Amino acid sequence: MEATTPKRSQRGRPKTVCHEQQKALIASAAQKLFAENGYARTTVDKIAATCRVSKQTLYRLFPTKLALFAAAVEAHRLEFLHFSPEYDNLPLDEALEKIFKIDNFDLKKQLCTSFLRLALVESARFPELKATLRRHGGDTSRRELSQWLEKQHRRGRIRVDDAFSAATILLDMVFGSLIRKEMGEFECTSAEHRRQYVKLCISVFLHGVEVEQPLRASVEAQDEARTI
Repeated sequence: MEATTPKRSQRGRPKTVCHEQQKALIASAAQKLFAENGYARTTVDKIAATCRVSKQTLYRLFPTKLALFAAAVEAHRLEFLHFSPEYDNLPLDEALEKIFKIDNFDLKKQLCTSFLRLALVESARFPELKATLRRHGGDTSRRELSQWLEKQHRRGRIRVDDAFSAATILLDMVFGSLIRKEMGEFECTSAEHRRQYVKLCISVFLHGVEVEQPLRASVEAQDEARTI
């Protein structure tokens, strides 16, 4: 009877994929700890213990605490913005609604706004946080959105002379409400309120608020007739 060669056991996923998954989990945990405790009081030891990894592993993936904060900013950004080639052929308003993830906003999850509060308050104390927040948050968001707007411009779907400025305007419209909420000036009362607010921002951005000339003339004529 011939001896059969034992089959080699199949290896798991490539190491790089596992590292990316592990990095994502650590970034998510770091975001939560930063939001709850603040940057200064969140230690690398605490993050490692929460993630159940050694400090050696943590430092291999994230060489510094600031690198962990940068990863947390990236995780925060992805909670609010998502780009996909699948959106390219949708009507512009529907595509932007998906990009801004209006159907996935849950006011019961306070992590994102808590992290935003941390970033705004503590970046004043730690200049390196402000630079990291800008580089991995606002700058990246503006660049990605401006690239999408420029692509739609080349396709003849919109006209934007300065895609980067247009992206800045739209981001300020949509996310300025979150910043004002942290300052006590604005608050969405429900997820549906937030959804409708973002839809309005998108509508104003795409179509403006000025009435087209033929319709405006008709409205003015109706108003004049009422005064006779």
